[in-house]
Amino acid sequence: MSKYCHFWRLVMNNLSIRRLQVELFLHRFAPFALIKTRMRYSTIHKLLAVLLFVCSFAQASAVCKNTDQGDITLNTIDSEEIDFANRSYNYITFSAKRSPLGQKELKLAEYVNGKWSDPIWATNPGKVTEKTILGTEKTVDYVDYSCAISPQATKIKFYTETGATLKKYIINIALTYEPVLEITTSEIDFGYIRQGEVSTRDIQITYAALPSNLTASVSGSAFTIDNPESLPQQDVCTKTTTTLKVSFRPTELGVFSEVVTFSNGSTVTLY
Repeated sequence: MSKYCHFWRLVMNNLSIRRLQVELFLHRFAPFALIKTRMRYSTIHKLLAVLLFVCSFAQASAVCKNTDQGDITLNTIDSEEIDFANRSYNYITFSAKRSPLGQKELKLAEYVNGKWSDPIWATNPGKVTEKTILGTEKTVDYVDYSCAISPQATKIKFYTETGATLKKYIINIALTYEPVLEITTSEIDFGYIRQGEVSTRDIQITYAALPSNLTASVSGSAFTIDNPESLPQQDVCTKTTTTLKVSFRPTELGVFSEVVTFSNGSTVTLY
């Protein structure tokens, strides 16, 4: 994943994004002045912003974790599944060890698109901390492990296969939530309004487990964000929907087009 993220960052750094232009006009024959905004945006810019958003979230460290899973003990050839119950995770951390003299690997697989994957992690877990006088394992302690999980996975399983002996122990299991950020629209048409009037529209944002607080800025002065305090915060682990209010407040005649840019790279064009 990291090499693809690096590629798209290079593309973003070298792509010249055309700035939005403001076109002014006078309605000489209208009984009153009307103001309308015009949309101008780069489709390529928006696509790459989405890709950059995915990359940045994939590499970020979220604060929301599920630690409700109990400890697991596998006996010889055994398996135990962890169902995600309609939640998405992108990372797992845990501690594991084997019984002294235990053989073969403890493995981890994920269930994606209706089938189990090949092992995404495998090792004979633990660290030998004491041996007998004959040099055989006497004491094995826990070692901390971690592994990335596909956000499309619906469950995972720890398992052992033929040839495994004795027991494998897994404790301190923590699943990191996959960040959720859904913005309901990519553009808003405010229509025509009289000079000096105000028109307000809503942007709905659904979010959870963000790696950092979401911020937003507007590229010009004709549009304003009325309630920036409603922007998503990183310490919310449950899927939540908030409404961001954006107002069009032109102080002169003209055709306006501006962009709300969010800190994750997403944009909403206002016109």
